[in-house]
Amino acid sequence: MSRTRGWSLTNRLNMIVTSIVALAMLLFLALSTLLVSDSERKSLLLQHEALAQQLAMRASSEGLNEQSAAAILNGLTAYPLLHHMHLYRYTDVTLSTAAIYNAPGRAAVQSQLSNFSDTTNYRFSLDYLEITQPVYRSNEIVGYVYLRASLEQVKAAHRRHLLISFAALFLVLVSASLGVRFFSKSLDSSLHRFSRIIAKSGQDSNYDIDHERDIPDEFIDIKLQVQRLLERYRHERRYAEHSADKAQKANEQLNSEVRARTQHLSEVNEKLTVALNELHRYQRKRLEQDKMASFGDVVAGIAHELNTPLGTSITAASLLHNKHEELSTQFHNDRLSKVQLSRYVQDTEKQLELMLRNLNRCSDLIRHFQQLSLLNRTDVAKKVMLCNFLEGFYLSITEERGLPEHASLSMNCNQEDAIVELRTVVLEQVLNELIDNSLIHGSIKNSRLQYEPINLSINVDLAEEFVEITYADNGHGITPEMRSKIFQPFVTSNRAKGDTGLGLFQVFNWVTQLLQGEIECESTPYIQGDESTKHGTTFLIRIPRSLQ
Repeated sequence: MSRTRGWSLTNRLNMIVTSIVALAMLLFLALSTLLVSDSERKSLLLQHEALAQQLAMRASSEGLNEQSAAAILNGLTAYPLLHHMHLYRYTDVTLSTAAIYNAPGRAAVQSQLSNFSDTTNYRFSLDYLEITQPVYRSNEIVGYVYLRASLEQVKAAHRRHLLISFAALFLVLVSASLGVRFFSKSLDSSLHRFSRIIAKSGQDSNYDIDHERDIPDEFIDIKLQVQRLLERYRHERRYAEHSADKAQKANEQLNSEVRARTQHLSEVNEKLTVALNELHRYQRKRLEQDKMASFGDVVAGIAHELNTPLGTSITAASLLHNKHEELSTQFHNDRLSKVQLSRYVQDTEKQLELMLRNLNRCSDLIRHFQQLSLLNRTDVAKKVMLCNFLEGFYLSITEERGLPEHASLSMNCNQEDAIVELRTVVLEQVLNELIDNSLIHGSIKNSRLQYEPINLSINVDLAEEFVEITYADNGHGITPEMRSKIFQPFVTSNRAKGDTGLGLFQVFNWVTQLLQGEIECESTPYIQGDESTKHGTTFLIRIPRSLQ
């Protein structure tokens, strides 16, 4: 905005006219491009949908054996945009491939057995149009026709239309700019004449410009206002000359007072500067102390977690080294017996197993810390339909990964058409960690050492600017003492079983840093024998709908 304040009226007029024309042309370009693209897609769809129906009718009348299926594929080279065509048939109740056509030079595509329905359907992807047509015989589906056509013709028409539209836009903008320039030159000429008249009246001390006739009619009102200003200026000039002496005396007195106050302010300012520098030095020192304290806590935690397994591994390696030297000495002295060798093998297996288990624990700790920065480098924000994304995550958990027999997962997302921009891989990792945390720490065993049913739920609510995800379970719960520090590194209640205590620490960092959100935890611990009191843990995650 500060740059446009120094622009001339000509530049502003040129910018306004050019912007209006460009906006109108761009709007027309967008609408026409959509219409052309839609028309080309419909044309391509009608052409290949008719082809699919024709092939389905032939397959219905001629059958879907190998000879008739091969005959149906003849002549498809006449359709240059058709890249792939598959014929599928039902053998008993099994759907199998009858024939496949691939355009010359085109690699084959995988089977499409999972994409069929009882009605004709089509789908546009980035580069292809895919059509599925069922084959009926006696009102029963005996097979399917699958077509895959290229969208190159649609893209070519789209590029051609854009080229023509941009050329027209350029010509219109040039014409508008030339028109504005012509109008501006005429306006500048009139303004210069009027400006010379006013300058001449000031030089000659003649403040009467009523007799001037070389003034455009558009400036009559301005001429009257200037005449009034000149008259006022004449009176003000006389008054100014009369007041000059008084002003000079007052100015001298004011200068003396200003010098005295300036001296006083300089002394105060010097003191404030010293105090401010001291405050800044203290703040920098305190900030460095806080950083070092925070860094020291993390380093101390890492050192504490790595010290035990590394120390155990070093002890085992040292013991194994001593055993090896003892065995080597006995071997070179020809005093090695079978019992000694067997004992050495047994001891070696135990020590190697101990070393491997502790080194794997160190590797897990390092891998956890690598994940804190790995997702930030590999995952980028993208726009997705939130409910579709969560539905895919639900299927991956319940069908692909699977849950224990005593666990169940429910998903609730009411905003089916809501589109958000987020890092999907990070959000999947967060939900996976929460589910793992519930299964490992929240599962409850009864008196028969059998797991009680645990219910996991994910509820999604959309606000104006945020997505609120509520994850809850009815598991063992978290004590108040543990809940106050669960997001800190190396905090766990299951360290005896090898838990590192980094899961919720990672979740906190992913939500607050990569997803730019916040996370809260509420929990009610389970009391043995008290089944009436509600228990479990709830995590509330709030992330923005669009990442910065």
